[in-house]
Amino acid sequence: GPFTFDFSVPFIPGRTIEVQQTAEAAEVAVTVQRVVVTPSETRATLCFEPPDDIEWTLLADLDAGDGGALHGGVVGRLDDVSGQECHRVSYMESLTGKSGEWTLTVTELVGTDLSQQPSEQIRLAGPWAFRFRVP
Repeated sequence: GPFTFDFSVPFIPGRTIEVQQTAEAAEVAVTVQRVVVTPSETRATLCFEPPDDIEWTLLADLDAGDGGALHGGVVGRLDDVSGQECHRVSYMESLTGKSGEWTLTVTELVGTDLSQQPSEQIRLAGPWAFRFRVP
């Protein structure tokens, strides 16, 4: 027969920091909209106007104020109605106990031109650096 389990899971809200900063490098302006710090991850939403009509991703490092940068966040593309290309960068580490001055640095934009056979990779070097305060 069916088994029924009743349980509850506590909800721990994340802290949202509205960064709203723009930096420019390689003739591309990148904006950090917000950073959300939760017990399971820290994620940043970044947007830019794509330089060419190709698929883009980015590489970013996060320093939570302790000098130990987190590299290789998981990047996922988001839909944005403003015509910009937006990405969510997630770091799978709990940083809820850290506050102060943080730095998010986009080190590179990486594009793939899928219309070329074989596909061609385009790399735009940064850095695009963003400093913000986490309460």
